[in-house]
Amino acid sequence: MFEMNSMKPYRKLSDYKSALISRLLSEPFVGRDEIRAQISECLVMPYPDGTGFIFLVPSHPMVPTRERIPVEGEGMDIDGQRIHYYLHIVDGKVDELEIIKESNSPVFKPPDPREIQVTAI
Repeated sequence: MFEMNSMKPYRKLSDYKSALISRLLSEPFVGRDEIRAQISECLVMPYPDGTGFIFLVPSHPMVPTRERIPVEGEGMDIDGQRIHYYLHIVDGKVDELEIIKESNSPVFKPPDPREIQVTAI
């Protein structure tokens, strides 16, 4: 595990982000179990502009996928604009969750994770 004092910008997943990740991992795909193992003990650091967050994961089984983005999600903001969620894997580890709103405007109210449509690649 990590020394929390040495990782001040990093923190545990919020309840919402944890539910969001769980939703993205709800469909079967290669590497899903390894991602779950990495996420279970990860820390995250949000991007300053709110467009995602970077993962810091301990040494766990590597994710056996060649896809940089093995799973993605799509939901709607309250203004009717689509929000895309892309889970990135780099060198066998969860690296980041990228959040892109099609209009490039700020996200006003993120969708309930249960309403996000998931596509596993």
